[in-house]
Amino acid sequence: MRVAALLKTVGAVCLTLLVVSMVCVVNLNNSFKAERSAVSRQVEYKQLGTTLANASDYLTNEARRYTIFGDQAHYNNYMKEVNETKTRDMVVSRLKELRAPQEELDLIEQAKKNSDNLIQTETNAFKAVASGDLDRARKLMFDAEYDKSKKLIMTPIEAFQEKMNRRATNETEQARSTATFWLSMTTTSLIVLGVILTASLVALFIRIVGPLRQLNHSIENLASSDGDLTVRLPVKGRDEFSSISEAFNRMVANLHGLIGQIAQISRSLTQSCEEVSLSTNEIALGNQQQASSMDSINHSLKEMVSSIEEVAQNADKMSTASTDAVQAANSGSLVLTTTLSQLSEVAVHINELSSKSQQINDIVVLIDDIAAQTKLLALNAAIEAARAGEAGRGFAVVADEVGKLAQRSGEATQNISSIINIIQSDTEQSVSAMRRSSEMTFKVEAALQNIVSVVSDSSSRIDEIAGACNAQSRQTQTLLLNVQSMSAVTEQTSAGAQENAAAANELNEMASTLNRLICRFII
Repeated sequence: MRVAALLKTVGAVCLTLLVVSMVCVVNLNNSFKAERSAVSRQVEYKQLGTTLANASDYLTNEARRYTIFGDQAHYNNYMKEVNETKTRDMVVSRLKELRAPQEELDLIEQAKKNSDNLIQTETNAFKAVASGDLDRARKLMFDAEYDKSKKLIMTPIEAFQEKMNRRATNETEQARSTATFWLSMTTTSLIVLGVILTASLVALFIRIVGPLRQLNHSIENLASSDGDLTVRLPVKGRDEFSSISEAFNRMVANLHGLIGQIAQISRSLTQSCEEVSLSTNEIALGNQQQASSMDSINHSLKEMVSSIEEVAQNADKMSTASTDAVQAANSGSLVLTTTLSQLSEVAVHINELSSKSQQINDIVVLIDDIAAQTKLLALNAAIEAARAGEAGRGFAVVADEVGKLAQRSGEATQNISSIINIIQSDTEQSVSAMRRSSEMTFKVEAALQNIVSVVSDSSSRIDEIAGACNAQSRQTQTLLLNVQSMSAVTEQTSAGAQENAAAANELNEMASTLNRLICRFII
């Protein structure tokens, strides 16, 4: 039988017994509770019976004391018991709650019916006491008829107490018997469980410990055989230990093949490590030469970057100068335009002055004509004054003065006409000179516009050259960074190659060590 099947069987049996034990324990606990409840009910039943009997005796005693002493307190106690306390009703209600048999309740009901005659007697006695007839009241309460009626009441009550006590005792004994039964069952199940567990442990010890010791002994022999992979464990039976032995034998066989492959790979690894070490040394030498070349390229690129930056700076300066020249030419063109505009305004004013001079000349001619006419009139007036003789002498003087004035006016108009002719001549020369100045100004403005165009074009070209130089500088700097990165990578590669060479040598030594370790195994 396999150990797993044995364990399953033992586990199933133990689980079953454990469930049975738990059921027994639960029932035992319920039985103990039932027993305690039965004892409690028994005590309560006795107390209820005693209370019912005492209530009847209490009423009788209070009624008799009232008839003996006539004390109203005894009457009040009697009526309180009957109307308020109602002990009998309370006992009946509690018995119903406890599910007492109907025959017991019938006994109490019979005692109640039998007490009706007694109640009538007590009522008559109370009336006699109230009327002052104590002797009659005492006779009613202490005669043989009252005792007989009292006995009729107590007989059902005593029968009730007997039945109730007997029933409570039976319930208690039954609960105690049930508890004893479940205690026995629990004890028996636990004992059987202990016996089965002990037997199971013994069987498992025999089935497991013995083969396990044999398997341990075989493994120790295999471990102490100095790496002999030809040793195999014996396989007996069809249990788990036989399966373990078979699996161990397969593992040793696989290990035998694996060690053989490792030995072959280790020899190949040793040879490869030697070749890798040689190649790594050659790579390291090539990286050193490449690093030297990278340093030369790096130096040349730095000089190129410096030259390009210098050219870019000069181009920037030329661009700035061209911009200033363009601005100056634009300013000169603006000044010429303003001058041309002002010359045009001056020409307009000179033309207006020439026109006004012509108008003044026309006025002067008119004045000259007027002066000639005035002179002629003065002459005629002088002639007429001469004809008049002495009477026209005063008029002759005026005519002579008018003639002189006309002559001076003529001379003045001639002077004015001469001056106006000079002004007109100068004005025409000024207009001619201004015309030539305007033409020269137009030519200068056109030349300045050409200069601005040429300088702007040159500035654009210089800006393009400066931009190209800057771009070339950035590209050259990028190239320099790349060369520096390549130089760093080359140095890292050289260092890595050296590390790889060292690692290859170390790996070669490890492969040699591995070969020595593998040679310890017997394959």
